[in-house]
Amino acid sequence: MNDSHLIIAGLLAAGAIVAAGYDLKVRRIPNWLNVAIVLSGLVLHSATAGGRGIVFSLFGMVAGAGLLFLPYVLGGMGAGDLKLMAAIGAVVGAKGILAVFVISAMFGGALAIAALLLRDRVAHSSNRFLRMILGTFPSAQTPRFRLPGQRVMVPYGVAISCGALTMAGILL
Repeated sequence: MNDSHLIIAGLLAAGAIVAAGYDLKVRRIPNWLNVAIVLSGLVLHSATAGGRGIVFSLFGMVAGAGLLFLPYVLGGMGAGDLKLMAAIGAVVGAKGILAVFVISAMFGGALAIAALLLRDRVAHSSNRFLRMILGTFPSAQTPRFRLPGQRVMVPYGVAISCGALTMAGILL
């Protein structure tokens, strides 16, 4: 491990933790955070590799944005998620962002499953409660509590942050 890996891991960890906190709390990832991550990556790589470092960061940024462009266009995620992936790409480069993308997809899948289970658990618990209350009245028919058309929203910035934190751990 060299000093630049330690700095990259620190940048990833700091940016990921702040992004996850914002995405959980307000369901947005602020632009100032993405700009700070991009600038940090550009400065770090230009200081360590000159013009090649800048190209490294720019390719990573384009690759990060490209990986989430189609899901963004199709409405599967917000612009903040796309910008966060691009910003992380500026720090880890094109090869690194591919790894972050795959790891993030695994975390995103786990979060989606958890959200679906939680939603279904709420519906199931509500049904049990209604049966318990209305069961005391012999003539009452128990209504079925359903969540029709409710879309499960997953804060994908959290999944991206988990992917970035995993990459930070790999770099250490």
